[in-house]
Amino acid sequence: MGRGVRQARISDIDKAIGERLRQLRQMRGMTQTTLGEAVNVTFQQMQKYERGLNRIAASTLVGFCNALKVTPMEILGGFVGEAMQSEDLQLLEKLHDAENRLRQIHELSKS
Repeated sequence: MGRGVRQARISDIDKAIGERLRQLRQMRGMTQTTLGEAVNVTFQQMQKYERGLNRIAASTLVGFCNALKVTPMEILGGFVGEAMQSEDLQLLEKLHDAENRLRQIHELSKS
């Protein structure tokens, strides 16, 4: 019984991550084809990722992050923190804030 619950939960997580990936892609005005080409996957594979039908490999996640100019946490959301202690979550939030600040500084230095 525990295994079925775990599989359903993973499926829910995959679906939520796929939805977040779609939102980020759309916010940047990218098509599934364009984002797929950036990470060397087909349009059909992009559809599967965004629907949560296929899991995203770590290397593909890194490719999405680079193409979308986001951190992995912006795609993964709160799922990574579920098993962490509150101290770990606070540290992770500080790290995320620092990443955002560094990104802003980098953008300012380009101007």
